[in-house]
Amino acid sequence: MQFENKQTFKINAPRQERLLALVNENGNMSINELATIFNVSEQTIRRDIIKLEKMELLSRYHGGVIRNNQFIEIQQNQIVNKDFEIRELSYVDEKEKIAKAVAELIPDGSTVFITIGTTVEKIAKALCHKNSLRVITDSIRVANILYKNTNIEVMLPSGTLRASNGGIEGPNTAISLAEFRADFTISSVGAIDADGTLLDFNLSEVTVAKTMMNNSKKTIIACDHSKFDAVASVCLDHINNASYLVTDTVPNKEFLEIINKSSCQLILA
Repeated sequence: MQFENKQTFKINAPRQERLLALVNENGNMSINELATIFNVSEQTIRRDIIKLEKMELLSRYHGGVIRNNQFIEIQQNQIVNKDFEIRELSYVDEKEKIAKAVAELIPDGSTVFITIGTTVEKIAKALCHKNSLRVITDSIRVANILYKNTNIEVMLPSGTLRASNGGIEGPNTAISLAEFRADFTISSVGAIDADGTLLDFNLSEVTVAKTMMNNSKKTIIACDHSKFDAVASVCLDHINNASYLVTDTVPNKEFLEIINKSSCQLILA
């Protein structure tokens, strides 16, 4: 099998074909991980990656490589989120299972902060059967899912609406939310670092999410397994400060050790 683009580059090496297939399957991978899989030096893997990048088949970042249709991209050395519509179609089954598990943690009568994201939209749908909920969210899309339910009160902060994802942002958004106290904050993340740091892409969204977490009794982090291999640049918090991590796959041994030493409860959907 050969890949070709307008520059007439071709993949002739079976290792490069397999490398591309692995990256496309996993979304992104580290150079060290690929070198171990192929039992070659990291320098050899870098040469393969450089060739594939010239063919516009994948993109490099420091220490790793990302498929070109991944949900994040590198622009001027900054990591940014790709189209919201693309992420809506990714890991749908996993997100729905996660959503069901999160909904089981929320008792009727709770006050809940909900952040922005495709995963929390699935959670919002799973909460529709709840009674006497008060939901405070900076996502117009989450609000649109819930507001017709007469058993759920929906509140939105002031701010400017983002066209890309329906998020509300601005200098007054976090100030508005700081007036409330909640039983739970439900948030997804852009990535989880190996040391347990929770990361996201947008500083404004992270500022709002931090306000929610600081003003709630418990924090639920909901994310599919891809977030353990993803890359993001804005620090949200550390998993130690979350009450629950709800995901679809058992994390690696090192991350499990971090969880076990914390008060965060791991829930597998």
